[in-house]
Amino acid sequence: MSEELTFLGKIWYSIFRPKEFFGYIIGEDNVYSSMLFFILLSLIILPLHFIVTGFIGNDFSSSVFIELLFNLTIGAVFTLLLLPFYHLFVYIFGGRNGIKRSVQTFLYGATPTIAVSWIPIVPILVSFYSVYVIITGLKKLQAMSTMRALLAYLIPFLILAALVVLSITIVYIST
Repeated sequence: MSEELTFLGKIWYSIFRPKEFFGYIIGEDNVYSSMLFFILLSLIILPLHFIVTGFIGNDFSSSVFIELLFNLTIGAVFTLLLLPFYHLFVYIFGGRNGIKRSVQTFLYGATPTIAVSWIPIVPILVSFYSVYVIITGLKKLQAMSTMRALLAYLIPFLILAALVVLSITIVYIST
């Protein structure tokens, strides 16, 4: 792709043509574009969350919107804080093209899940496709094999899942 992708073009290509998309992203020099894309996509989806939550709970109050905005903010901050942790494993498994490429991969790779996150239950299923998009991105942007890219994604995920289970267990035991 020689031309620059629009915002909607990035959504389309990252979801439906991830190999071509990450070929384009190689030419994207700054990491801030992916951060801005991630935040804008999340903010654009926010009103849809509000509408669905309002219908489900029969509550369209401003407190529901503020709670959704708060949850979005916490989720975005948490995601951005986890990126160096994920990059550590990308590096361990052979990704040597820098943290910028890892950040781009993980933020753009979340696009399919974010795009459908307002529909109940669907994001759980689509998150598996997002893993495919992330693996595709790691292969292209970090020049990793499929197995190394998969391990670079799965091992930190399993560590984080184990920490969550451990935390819940400790809280349950202590009460």
